[in-house]
Amino acid sequence: MAPPAPAALLLPSNHSYRPLLPRPILHHATGFACASASPSPPPRLRLRLRHAAPLRAAALPAIAIAPGDHWGNWAFLLSAAAFGTWSEESTSWGAALSGSLVSTTGDLLKAFLIGSVATTIGTTIAFLLVPMKSLGQDSWKIAAALMGSYIGGAVNYVAISEALGVSPSVLAAGVAADNIISALYFMTLFSLAAKIPAEPKTAQEGSNGGESEGGRRMSVLHGGAAVALSFVICKAGSAISSQLGIQGGTLPCVTALVVALATAFPRLLGKLAPSGETIALILMQVFFTVVGANGNLVDAVTKAPSVFAFALVQVTIHLGIVLAAGKLMGFERKPLLIASNANVGGPTTAAAMATAKGWSSLIVPGILVGMFGISIATFVGIGFGMFVLRRICGA
Repeated sequence: MAPPAPAALLLPSNHSYRPLLPRPILHHATGFACASASPSPPPRLRLRLRHAAPLRAAALPAIAIAPGDHWGNWAFLLSAAAFGTWSEESTSWGAALSGSLVSTTGDLLKAFLIGSVATTIGTTIAFLLVPMKSLGQDSWKIAAALMGSYIGGAVNYVAISEALGVSPSVLAAGVAADNIISALYFMTLFSLAAKIPAEPKTAQEGSNGGESEGGRRMSVLHGGAAVALSFVICKAGSAISSQLGIQGGTLPCVTALVVALATAFPRLLGKLAPSGETIALILMQVFFTVVGANGNLVDAVTKAPSVFAFALVQVTIHLGIVLAAGKLMGFERKPLLIASNANVGGPTTAAAMATAKGWSSLIVPGILVGMFGISIATFVGIGFGMFVLRRICGA
């Protein structure tokens, strides 16, 4: 018996919301390629490898995972996702390349808002310096998506790309460029924080360590409730988007619903948060696996340089403004670095950096401002892209 097809609402794509079936993998002597999962016309973008000499008939590759083999396709996708998560947590190169790493929360929120404004300024300047004209209409769309990513994190990159209809090849190129930029950025942040000492641990923190670790374990009840609630929210967001006639508006509607529910029922949703975050991390890894499998390797290589240059200018200006404005306003460097981390990486990387550096007072505020960034970045990115970047592009 084959497993049920995955729900498209948990794995957003650039196409319509339909079950997202993984492409089967064709193994070659020097690599792999993706084949269509159905007898319908092949997708526009397909990962291919060109060989120096034509293959003989006897050497034609055999399909390792058949189009209808749902177990095999899911096994490959989830294995790739698990490997990505393991490499991020267990290896130095994985932590560096992963997309997915103060006195009061008020001070950190101010620093975070400075970072959000810095990202907006950096996006505008970068788009003027590196307009990415070779991408056509996708130029301002990918710029808006990267802007949202550097305000709230990778989840906003996905939402904005889906809402604006970024083509799969440009989406994959943006992911590739963002991975390199993020690696350089996080290394820069840690180098800036190298001389800042860790905060002394209190007796209360030491006694609560075991309790907090046990409390963060994922339970079957909370995991099931988190999945069920996510499906209900996604269905409601899809229905609202359809009723309002907003093309690609499902994820923004879902974001608004989640923020409203979390504000109205903080204690109830707070119990589901640890399990929900664990499941979300797995599904985000699966999503990026699918993005990589569906991308066009030639387009990604030829178009990534302009996207990389744009993102490099964008993040450099962001960090420069954050450090300069924060110094003028009298902020310590610790909250500035954590706030900037929450902008670019999201709440997970902000909390990870605060934990790694021993800045225990910034862990929870870093998560809070990171969640705030996720809730606003999609709307800010879409609005800025449509009303500012598109006009600059002349579209």
